[in-house]
Amino acid sequence: MISRWKVILLVFLEVAALLSALVFSNPTWYYEQPRVVGLVAAGAVGHASAGDATQAASSRAPPAQGGVTYAVPASHAPAGDATRAASSRGPPAQGGAALAAPWLRTAPVPSAILIDRHLHKNGGSTFRHILLANERAGVCQYWGYWQTEEGWLKISRELDRALLGGAGPLPAKLPWLCIEAHSSATTSNFMSFVVPYVVRLRQALALRSVPTRVLLVTRVREPFAFYLSFYKWKVAGLQRAPNGAKVYGVGFLGWTPPNLQAWSMLNGNIDSIASSVRSSARAHAAQFGQRQMAVLERKLAHFDIVTPLEYFDEHLLMVADAIGLPHIGYQSVSPPQMGIPKTERLSDAQVCPNMTACRERVRQVAPWDFRLYEKARADFAAKLGSQDADFQRRLELFRDSRHAAAAREREQMPCCTRTGKCHNKRTGEWLLRPPSCVPGWSRLQELVIDDRGGTCCYGSLKPALNHTPAGR
Repeated sequence: MISRWKVILLVFLEVAALLSALVFSNPTWYYEQPRVVGLVAAGAVGHASAGDATQAASSRAPPAQGGVTYAVPASHAPAGDATRAASSRGPPAQGGAALAAPWLRTAPVPSAILIDRHLHKNGGSTFRHILLANERAGVCQYWGYWQTEEGWLKISRELDRALLGGAGPLPAKLPWLCIEAHSSATTSNFMSFVVPYVVRLRQALALRSVPTRVLLVTRVREPFAFYLSFYKWKVAGLQRAPNGAKVYGVGFLGWTPPNLQAWSMLNGNIDSIASSVRSSARAHAAQFGQRQMAVLERKLAHFDIVTPLEYFDEHLLMVADAIGLPHIGYQSVSPPQMGIPKTERLSDAQVCPNMTACRERVRQVAPWDFRLYEKARADFAAKLGSQDADFQRRLELFRDSRHAAAAREREQMPCCTRTGKCHNKRTGEWLLRPPSCVPGWSRLQELVIDDRGGTCCYGSLKPALNHTPAGR
């Protein structure tokens, strides 16, 4: 068990990382909608630069064939959405005027709960900004950067009460939630509580013909690229601190925790094994084996989309096809390397002068990370292979538009134009009412706002003036 003070310290570190990204990462709050700004490829597929949503060249070979997809069976989808749950194939949506861009096929569904399991260094920061852009536009209400156990309990009960509670009418404003479930100390219950709840909620919504689609997604990364990115982002700076070598090891080879991605995907709280080399959690991670992997794979079987990071664009288009998320344009987010001067940015060669030795070390300590990635890659190949020719055409439109999008003025986001503390959880006083354009009923809005610190319109931050994609 993690002590209360350790949890507080870990949460503090997470907040510090988020605030650092807000302050120092120039492109962070730039939204170009509905156009797309592409991410710059940096070396081979799977070796993304900081920003962690690097898209490989469109001419790259498809992933290896074979495997069973992680797609949720169509029977788990709400009535009317079974076809969309099984495949993204189908005719263009009727009423093209409702679509925000030519690569979109699906208009926003009446109600959706989009849950992104954000494991560090897997494109989650970029995905967050997409969610925030949709909140700004009034498409959804954002719930993140993490959730508390209390928050999940309260909001799951409120969803059950309002959507499944009996023969009465549904709320006039159905929920449209964009949830970033960050893998921090506060969301270590994700696989044990949230995923089973999602399974039950899907089934109950379908039985009652409630038009709310629940979409659960995540991304995984080539293991060596994952370790290298995490080390440069967080660990290298910690090792430079006083006594840093004693706590965090010496260099990349002195740090490498076991099964970092697979263990953290299953258990959350990645810092418990990724930070101190003396962490007791590392011993548990070293014992990660077939039994734990089987549990993780059973959990991932309930995810609608599990994508290798190098297929980030395909990932976004599949999300848009499933629920009609309209604003999927993005610009690479390059969080600062913690504890490293802003004038200095570590390169792969600086971290690993002997790249072969570093690769071999990761291969030795993270066999289950490779199993996770290889299975996800094979399964995604099958999912990608089930798409029709129109998907590829729209994907190419999506990619082609990213280069010119940065030069155009961003679209106006009419819903969330103000931000700040709006609700006092202790007294219940509203300091600033959420805009009427935010989806969902007032009690649900209030619970989400309280769990994210009492702030309304989290995404209505001033956009950066520098529109140059990170990595260039």
